[in-house]
Amino acid sequence: MGFRKVTNRGGVRKFIGKFPSFIFNKIIWYESRLERDFLYHLEFDYRAVLNVYEQACRIRYMHEGKRRRFTIDFVVPRKHKKQLIEVKYSKRALQDKYQPAFHAARELGERAGYEFKVVTELMIRRQPRLNNTKLLIYHQRTPIYPQHQILCHEFLREREEPCLEEIMEFFRTRSVDKSVVYTLLRWGVIGFDLDMPLIPEARVYLPGAGRL
Repeated sequence: MGFRKVTNRGGVRKFIGKFPSFIFNKIIWYESRLERDFLYHLEFDYRAVLNVYEQACRIRYMHEGKRRRFTIDFVVPRKHKKQLIEVKYSKRALQDKYQPAFHAARELGERAGYEFKVVTELMIRRQPRLNNTKLLIYHQRTPIYPQHQILCHEFLREREEPCLEEIMEFFRTRSVDKSVVYTLLRWGVIGFDLDMPLIPEARVYLPGAGRL
């Protein structure tokens, strides 16, 4: 697939920016705040997402006797499937003018072994998942060392789902900054519920410790 440069041409003002991906070790361009928020989810899901290519697939199709083209926002190869992703606000995604393009993308995807999916703000901006994801990705470059993991096991193995505030206090008394705790949460060393607010009262646990 060829790559198309992200631009502000075409008479439509776009919120263009660069997402510095730590997981994929590259800059990923986006054309809207909604695309940017979607990239946070892809970055967080590092175990399943193998790579991300922006504006990488242009589809040509016929509609009402005219040749038309449609550029997919993201091509996302995952461990168990490959996806063509279009990011759209839900009201726009339902508009009739986009349906022929979506149909063409879906047909091309099926022939090439890709799933075509329209992702909207209803999925991307689900809270508190998005805020939790952004917070933890902000801290993901903080170095963690074996002694930090040892401290986790020392604290969590004897406690039944303590709260985040307690483990942060435990680390603080051992001169470890709270950013390390957030990083341990980000990499799954400390378990928590991504769909619950990551506040001081949030429950944390040791993954794989036989929770009921």
